[in-house]
Amino acid sequence: MIDLQLNYPIVQGQEELFTRLLREIVAADATQSVELGPRGGSDEHRQAAAGWLSRNGHVVAKARVLFCNGGHHAVMVSLLAVGLTGRRVAVDPVTYGNFKTQAASLGIELLPCEGDEQGMKPGALRNMASIRSVCVLAAASRSFRARSAWSWRWWAMARMA
Repeated sequence: MIDLQLNYPIVQGQEELFTRLLREIVAADATQSVELGPRGGSDEHRQAAAGWLSRNGHVVAKARVLFCNGGHHAVMVSLLAVGLTGRRVAVDPVTYGNFKTQAASLGIELLPCEGDEQGMKPGALRNMASIRSVCVLAAASRSFRARSAWSWRWWAMARMA
């Protein structure tokens, strides 16, 4: 059985390799290796991320950048920050498994929206929104081909908001 819920490999010798690498890290600088970084990320890292996010001309201030401790943490922080507890969210038919688990823990109802190989269909989202009270959209491109269509589809869906 292959458990796809967690996205890290289980390979032969992994535990020994991991133990050896941790020992090397601790030997190099024991204090720094166990200290937590600044909450939300260092100023330097947040500024670098803000610069990268601002490449398209839409300026993102470093104060609006938050580093999380992985994907699961980022998803939960996003759901809580937007205030989605007990709300309805339109999602792609194939949605990240942990997103489903976290949404359920917050009483969020996920409503699968019809899509195709390029992702969620704007017309299907419009129809869903007219029938049910959908407060937000959570969509993810699943393939390289989908990413090429991503821009125009997102603009079409954003205009519905």
